[in-house]
Amino acid sequence: MHRFAAKFFNKYRKPVEEDANLITLKENANLITLEEDDNLIIAIDSSWSNDYAIGIQGWIISKKCSLDELDEIEIEVNGTTVPITSWYPRPDVSAAYPQYKLSNNCGFWVHIPRLAEHLVTFKAKKQRTTWTKSLAFKGSKPQPPVDFPEGVDIFNDFVKLVNDNHLSVLEIGSRIVSPDSSSKRALFPGASSYTGFDYYPDSNTDVVGDTHRLSQHFGNQLFDAIFSLAVFEHLAMPWVVAMEINKLLKVGGITCHSTVNAWPVHERPWDFWRFSHEGLKVLFSPPMGFKTIRAGFFEPLRMHLDNVSHPHYGFEAKPSFGGVAILAKKTADFNSAQFKWDVALEDVLDSTSHYPKPIHKPIHIDGSDMNILDKYVTSAPSPQNALDIFKGEWSSKLPEPFSTLQAGSAQLFEDPRMDWCDAQFGGFEGKTVLELGPLEAGHTYMIERLGAAEIVSIEANTRAYLKCLIVKELLELKHTRLLCGDFVEYLRTNQKKFDVCIASGVLYHMNNPVELLALAAKASDQLFIWTHYYDQAIISGEPALSYRLSDGTPAEYAGFRHTLYRQDYKAALSWGGFCGGSDESSNWLSREDILACLRHFGFNDIQINFDHTNHPNGPSFALTAVR
Repeated sequence: MHRFAAKFFNKYRKPVEEDANLITLKENANLITLEEDDNLIIAIDSSWSNDYAIGIQGWIISKKCSLDELDEIEIEVNGTTVPITSWYPRPDVSAAYPQYKLSNNCGFWVHIPRLAEHLVTFKAKKQRTTWTKSLAFKGSKPQPPVDFPEGVDIFNDFVKLVNDNHLSVLEIGSRIVSPDSSSKRALFPGASSYTGFDYYPDSNTDVVGDTHRLSQHFGNQLFDAIFSLAVFEHLAMPWVVAMEINKLLKVGGITCHSTVNAWPVHERPWDFWRFSHEGLKVLFSPPMGFKTIRAGFFEPLRMHLDNVSHPHYGFEAKPSFGGVAILAKKTADFNSAQFKWDVALEDVLDSTSHYPKPIHKPIHIDGSDMNILDKYVTSAPSPQNALDIFKGEWSSKLPEPFSTLQAGSAQLFEDPRMDWCDAQFGGFEGKTVLELGPLEAGHTYMIERLGAAEIVSIEANTRAYLKCLIVKELLELKHTRLLCGDFVEYLRTNQKKFDVCIASGVLYHMNNPVELLALAAKASDQLFIWTHYYDQAIISGEPALSYRLSDGTPAEYAGFRHTLYRQDYKAALSWGGFCGGSDESSNWLSREDILACLRHFGFNDIQINFDHTNHPNGPSFALTAVR
């Protein structure tokens, strides 16, 4: 039995009145013990021990004051005293004891070092004779593992190489997962650039996507260095990711990855693999275009079976490791002719499987959450304060005089497509314009600067609408009316004709794109469209696109026969800045059907520009159509 004492705690037990919340607390927590006196209430939820340490988890309430007002809380076990420094929230405890002044964190973990003492007696029997021998000895601490390569400093070596050589660095898994984790961006003050990539968005993540298709998100961009920490165990096909890393690294570039060797299952159901240093060396091997600089283990540990039987005696004495790491150098571009993997992620996993969504609110680098409601800004008013309402969600870079503010990077406020559109239509000067889906009002700003007399801009995504309002205020847009709602519903009932209709980046988000073209044709005789389109030859050769797009389905609307290609948004739906369609999928049209549809609705003068067949999100083009 472990005897412990907390500050102010006497071994005097009083009966506890068990109201409904307290009963629920005890049932859910499976308490080992719950005791109180006039000063404190203390509960132990769980404990563990070995020869050299005792671990205790529980919670403490002070009846006299909040725990935050105490100078210190210590715990003593068998003569060893340590302060409790690891605290975490327990809302269930707060609900059970509303009568006391509670701190936010009353749950604790504590680790108490000790060296156990054992008294054992051996008995040897022969016929009626028994020989006994008693021994007293102290427990032993585990000895450092031998004959295993050391990897504790591998990541530090990588950080030094990046900073000393001013390398551009990409982090895979950049999201700040929990309140007690932190951004790694600050570790690279000497890097020429840092880019964060993750499956889910947050303020430390610059690019959101699936790591199995990493290179698809960066076009022709290459990096000097790529790293990940505690990511590879969550990759369904880590060998595919190794190939993708090769595609994004410059020859001579370095890559570092730290993952688990032996560790509890976590982030279910996407916890797939455990690695040895030899396994990592295979992933980053010469056939894959890499040379290992160093690989090894860190965080030595012992594993304990709950039920031990022969032949597993001594299992606890065998060394293992919590982590393993590798530092490798790219020596050559990956040769797909020598090594090929033609299976998509959806072919390996069930279609409903996905990486578990964050259990914590999205967190900014400064530790604040991304919930924009009920916040108060304590600094003086500034444009950056307004932009930071949607920190980490902006796509666009603002124009002068706000170009130095922290927003996005896309040049939508200085977009040559709008300049081309202006020239095609003989100028926006004095015209009325209907804009469908303004996103962040970048094109809205340009059209107003080009002299439009009136702009009606309709946005259905509420976060995008609020961002447009911020831009309207910052850039002082005087001739723009922003409407929040579904522009398809607006077009179905609207009788007003506009000189120009702008539909940039919306057609491929529609479930019925032909209906949108038909409705736009009623609203204006001049259309501008920028959109992605379906091209079988292009998309079938791009796994990152083909896995999202399904085979065509024949359809007909308003007498126009066409083919719809279903597109699933997949992980993009999880990004706070996502402003696509309102459903989990949309339908694409082929290039031929888009042009034929416009002719069907009376547009004979069609001009095409900005035709990008290699766009990473699918082939795209811009067009003007005049009737």
